[in-house]
Amino acid sequence: MKKGISTQIFIWIFAMVVLGVIIYFGFDMINKTWCFGKGVDVVKFNQDFEDEVREVYLLSKGSNKKIELNVPSEYDEICFFDRTKSYNANKITNNEIKEIIELDQSMNNVFFVSDDKCVDEEPQLVEHLLPYENPICFDIRKSKIEFVLENTGKEVIINRV
Repeated sequence: MKKGISTQIFIWIFAMVVLGVIIYFGFDMINKTWCFGKGVDVVKFNQDFEDEVREVYLLSKGSNKKIELNVPSEYDEICFFDRTKSYNANKITNNEIKEIIELDQSMNNVFFVSDDKCVDEEPQLVEHLLPYENPICFDIRKSKIEFVLENTGKEVIINRV
């Protein structure tokens, strides 16, 4: 009788260990899938933005377009920056953006801030894009940004509405 009880205890312990492993890896996979979904939103936003800039760049000189884009809720702030010109550091209210701009020595012109660990904050280079004010930052509260893109012939200027 005692041998049957001790065997049954090991079966229950083994079942609990297996259940714990399944729960752990299940939550881990759900978290990775959630992060992957957020990453897709970010990539889609970046692609939509680049497409809008490219579209305005291909228009005739002097053309402009008012644009409203949905921004992934993971972003807190987006700044557009021109490295070829001097800039007013006082216009950058976010210290994290200031640090990123100072550390990044490439020609990237779009900078992101996010508190979400799932989101890639890598600065990007959007060709032909220059800010009207250097820098121009958008604090994202409503998950949307509105701006105007204007073709100047050689580049596309981004400005507030």
